[in-house]
Amino acid sequence: MMRQLFTSLAATAFALTAACAEDLKVCMNEDAPPYSVYEKNQPPIGFDVLVAQSLAKHLGRELKIKWFESKREEDSSLFLESNALLMDGQCDWVAGYPLIEDMLGQPGMKSFRLPDFHGAVPADRRRRIPMGSLIASRAYHRSVFVAISNHETPPIHALSDLKGLRLVVEGGTFVDAVLMSYQSGLLIDDVVHIKPGQNNSLASIESGESDATLVSLHKADLYLRQHPKSRIKINPWRYPDGINFGWVTLPVHQSLLVQVNQQLQAMLESGEIRQIAEMAGMTYVAPVAPNAGPAPRLNR
Repeated sequence: MMRQLFTSLAATAFALTAACAEDLKVCMNEDAPPYSVYEKNQPPIGFDVLVAQSLAKHLGRELKIKWFESKREEDSSLFLESNALLMDGQCDWVAGYPLIEDMLGQPGMKSFRLPDFHGAVPADRRRRIPMGSLIASRAYHRSVFVAISNHETPPIHALSDLKGLRLVVEGGTFVDAVLMSYQSGLLIDDVVHIKPGQNNSLASIESGESDATLVSLHKADLYLRQHPKSRIKINPWRYPDGINFGWVTLPVHQSLLVQVNQQLQAMLESGEIRQIAEMAGMTYVAPVAPNAGPAPRLNR
C-alpha cells in the first residue's frame, strides 16, 4: 500500500512538473511597433512581448514565440492569416489581436495561405490551410485614435477644429475614411493623401509640410519616443470608437483559455499590465465593454 501511495504521489508530481514545463506557443507579428518587434540577433521588444512573458510566468509555462509577417497587401488578412497559423499548428495563440466581432468565429473562406513565418520553407508559401473558428481571450488594452498637430496649432477638441488646417492622411486607411466623410465632406479640401508607411503622416507634420492628422495613440507614443525633441503634440480629443486587443486561439484550447483569462484579469486588477505599458513607453488605455465589439464606425 505504501509503495502504491509513493508511486501515485510520484506520478502526480511528474504530471504537475510536465504541465508546468509545457510551452506557451504564441504567434506575434515581427514588425508591429510598439506592440511586438523582432530583429535578427536582437532580443524581441514591445508591449505584447512583455505581456506574453509575464503571462507565461504566471501560468508556469515557457514562452515560445513564432514570428510572422503580415504584409500590407490587398489579399492579406490578419483574420485569415492568424487562423491559418493556428490551424497549421505553428502556434496555439496569436497575441495582439483586434477583438472585432467580424474577425472572430468561422470565416466564410474554407482555406487560406500561410503568411511568411520564421522557419517557413518554399512549400509553405504554396499551401492552403483549412479554416477553423477563432475564440478570444479577455481584452487587456485598447487602441484609440487621437488628433496630432504641430506645436503652434490651437488645441483640438473636436473634428470640426481641423477645418482650415493642412491635414495629412495615409491613403486607404480608416482615418482617411473618417476625414473624407466627416460632415458630408467638410474637410475634403484640407486633406492631402500620402503613401501608407511607418509614421509618415507624423513626419510630415514634424517637417512643417502639414498641420495635423489623426493616428493611433500608440503610434504617436512610438514616434515621440523615437524623436524626443519633436514639436508635435497629442491633443485632448479622442475619436469616439476604439478597438480592444487580446489573444485568439482555437476551441481545442478552451481549458487553457480559462486560465489565461484568469491571469489577464489578475494582471489588470493589480495594475501590472498598466506598468508593462509604461515600461514599453506606451500610454495605457483600459479595455471597455463589450470584450469584442464592432469595427470602429465613421462619426459623421
